[in-house]
Amino acid sequence: MAATIAANAPLAARESRGLMLRAVHADEHDDAIWEDNAAVMGRIFSSDDAKEGPRAFAEKRSPVWTGR
Repeated sequence: MAATIAANAPLAARESRGLMLRAVHADEHDDAIWEDNAAVMGRIFSSDDAKEGPRAFAEKRSPVWTGR
């Protein structure tokens, strides 16, 4: 499982891990976590890596992640 996660875009993995850790320590109905989630998704989907993934798939090659 770790190898699969490590092969993903580092920005997405890092942000997802951070969000998960905040959620684990939050109250059950903590609306701030959902606000954090929206901010994280915005950063991930507007990143260079978000463009690289589909481009690499279309070009039938492995993605070259930059973490940006």
